[in-house]
Amino acid sequence: TPAQAAGLQPTLPPDVSQFFVPVRGSGGMLVYQPRLVAAAKIRYADAKSKVDTADNVIFVTTINDAAVPVNWEESEAPEWGLKDLEKAPSKPGQFVELPTVAGRAKSYVAWSRDFVDWAYSTHKLELFRSPGTGAISNPGESERDFRVRLSQVVHEQRDEASDTLRKKYAPKLAALQEKIRRAELAVDREKNQANQAKTQTIISVGATIIGAFTGRKLVSSSTIGKATTAARGVGRAMQQGDDVTRAQENVQAIQQQLADLEADLKAEVDALAAKNDPATEDMDSLVLKPKKSDIAVQLFSLVWTPYWQSASGALLEGVLFHSGLC
Repeated sequence: TPAQAAGLQPTLPPDVSQFFVPVRGSGGMLVYQPRLVAAAKIRYADAKSKVDTADNVIFVTTINDAAVPVNWEESEAPEWGLKDLEKAPSKPGQFVELPTVAGRAKSYVAWSRDFVDWAYSTHKLELFRSPGTGAISNPGESERDFRVRLSQVVHEQRDEASDTLRKKYAPKLAALQEKIRRAELAVDREKNQANQAKTQTIISVGATIIGAFTGRKLVSSSTIGKATTAARGVGRAMQQGDDVTRAQENVQAIQQQLADLEADLKAEVDALAAKNDPATEDMDSLVLKPKKSDIAVQLFSLVWTPYWQSASGALLEGVLFHSGLC
């Protein structure tokens, strides 16, 4: 502990590894305290969800002379990384007395097993899962970032699906639009023919009536023939009118087919848009636990941590940087 007397660096057996945290800052007497450092790669894999990722972790904890000299429940993540560790002290200083048990190599073997047991029981990977899409968040990705990313992906997929639907319907829509164009031309043609028939009938009937009243004979074979021809013209004009009506009804029928097809397209596009929106849906939680065999210890060692001790005995950690785990 900080209150222990400081002295020279202890001599350790060659099979007990030790490292030093570089000193930063200055002030008072430099004191090195013994701690344990454990670094491991923890793999999280799940075939069903197709997740296979690893997390690099590093923890340090104190060593003391108590009945339980090492307690990983009291460990913490340091502000320095493995690449910062040095094999010799960067500055001379005093060393806090090392507990006897920490000078035995077999102690580190047992403590390493304890570390793996502790990491196995306490570590887990929690991910977010979208029920609507089945997508799973990336390790370390916040729920907000996952929703934003997933919403963009889903919107792009919906746009692609909508384009595919429109391409699927396009030939049918074009065919109906062409039918409408031709049917409308037929209506115009029938109207023109009906108008011509009406005009000819009016002229024929008028000429027959005038001839009947101005001729020498009120009724003759000629006037009867003309009247018959005029009557037939009236019939043809009426038939032409019926043809116009049928042509208009045909246009309306095709227009209704087009409207129905457009409604089907809109319904399918709306159905795509009505699917769960990742921005608002309730997310599921996917929790993965590592196997013990998936916890690979990369470093387990004694590490000396520097402190500056003031005249009053207060200790200030001599580590003033953070550079990551690698």
